[in-house]
Amino acid sequence: MRLLLSSIFLLVFIQAPLYAQCVKGDCRNGEGTYKHIDGAVYEGEHRDGKREGQGSYTYPDGTNYTGQFKDGIFDGRGVYILPNGERYTGDFRAGKRDGSGTLILTDGSRYEGGFKNDRRNGNGVMSYADGVKYVGQFQDDSWNGIGVLILPDGRRLEGQFKNNRLDGQGVMTYPDGRKHNVVQTGANTFKIVPGT
Repeated sequence: MRLLLSSIFLLVFIQAPLYAQCVKGDCRNGEGTYKHIDGAVYEGEHRDGKREGQGSYTYPDGTNYTGQFKDGIFDGRGVYILPNGERYTGDFRAGKRDGSGTLILTDGSRYEGGFKNDRRNGNGVMSYADGVKYVGQFQDDSWNGIGVLILPDGRRLEGQFKNNRLDGQGVMTYPDGRKHNVVQTGANTFKIVPGT
C-alpha cells in the first residue's frame, strides 16, 4: 500500500509540470503567466496558486476572458470574446454571466440588460440586425413578460409576451397614431381583433 501511494505521489508531481507551468512572474502569490499544455494561457494576479484578482485567460481556440477572477473562475466585471466575434461585457458570478451586461452577437444584434445563470433574464433591450427591437422582460433568453416590440416600419406593439411571441392580445400603435388590439399570426405579422 505504501509503495502504491508513493508511486501515485511521484507520478502526480513528476507529471504536473508537463500539463501546466508558470512561465513568468509569481504564479503563487503575485503577478504571473501560467501556461497549460493544451495552449491555454492565464496572465494576471494569483493568490495561493489560484487565479485571483485581475487577469486574462485565453483558450486554445482563441476565446478570451479579461476581467476579475475569484477562486480560479470568472467572478466580477469582465469581457468575454469568442473567436467568431461574439462579445459579452458585464458581470460574472461563479463563472457565468450574471448581473447586468451587453451582449453583441455575430450578426450585429445587441442585447443590453440583465443576465442570470448565463442567460438573458430580467429587464433588457434586444436590438436585432433586421431592425426589430424588443424592450421588456426576459426569461431564459426569451421575451417573457411585459414588453414593447418595435418593428422596422415604425409600428409598436405593447403587451404580454411568452417565448418570443405575443401572448394573447396586445395593442398595436401605428406610425399615424391609430391603435388597434391585435393577435400575432406569424413572425412579425399581426391580425386586428374585430371591433377594436
